[in-house]
Amino acid sequence: MNNKKIIYCRAGGRRCATLLTQIEVESKDPAFNKPTKPIGPVYHKDEA
Repeated sequence: MNNKKIIYCRAGGRRCATLLTQIEVESKDPAFNKPTKPIGPVYHKDEA
């Protein structure tokens, strides 16, 4: 199921929108063994 929501807010007097989506993936997909693109920030061991 693909669930989409649009949330409107006021930030600093400007209008903004956020689009949230969900997707279902196969947990046994071999691509999970060697990811090619990070999602989110990458932390050094000392920061983690």
